[in-house]
Amino acid sequence: MRPLRTIAVILGVLFALAGVASITAGGFVLGLYRSQSGASGFFMTPSRTVGSNGFALTAPDINGQLGSGWQTWGLSRARATVRVTGSSKLPVPVFIGVGPTSLVSAYLSGVARDRIASIDLTAGSVDYDHVDGSTAPAPPQEQSFWVAKAAGTGSQTLEWALQEGEWALVIMNGDASAPVAADVKLGARFGIVFPLIIGLTAAGVVLLAIGATLMVFGPRPRQTAAQSRVPLARSRVSGS
Repeated sequence: MRPLRTIAVILGVLFALAGVASITAGGFVLGLYRSQSGASGFFMTPSRTVGSNGFALTAPDINGQLGSGWQTWGLSRARATVRVTGSSKLPVPVFIGVGPTSLVSAYLSGVARDRIASIDLTAGSVDYDHVDGSTAPAPPQEQSFWVAKAAGTGSQTLEWALQEGEWALVIMNGDASAPVAADVKLGARFGIVFPLIIGLTAAGVVLLAIGATLMVFGPRPRQTAAQSRVPLARSRVSGS
């Protein structure tokens, strides 16, 4: 039985190490979440002034700006919620909206605007290109295709659960005037964070328990027939 005992101890140590690693990973994720996210649970970029000499600032493909392929798939599975907080730097209300890219493109067809080329959530930087046009758009609030929107004076916040598909983000003046200038903060919250922490911690505890069981209660050497008769023989001698 000695080989089985050795194997049990080795497996027990491996399970215990895996358990410690899992619990440590859960603690790391929790610490990172608490240190980097705000009270609302969103990871936010610093405020940045963005704008356009035209009538709108658009991100024609939100999913493509945040990632591509497996990254977008991962964000959607992580139950990510995008937050955009903005306030106009002009004496007009601000409008922030998300809608299907095709409908937003039709709405802004022929309208002078700036289009976001890339977003770096870590650095909080935004690069965009200008699109010429000669048509003035209708007020954005009158459009019915927005799946999420926020509008008004002062700071306005839009929250939208990221999903697969082609979606466009639009920042305009509420009265559809030009130019557009706003202080904007971008952020994201991941609904999978707490389930992940709980899962890592629970898995670690289970692995530690399995490891301890294998190391303590693993296969032990059996007593031979001669060894089992020794106490009996001794008891008879003492009794005589």
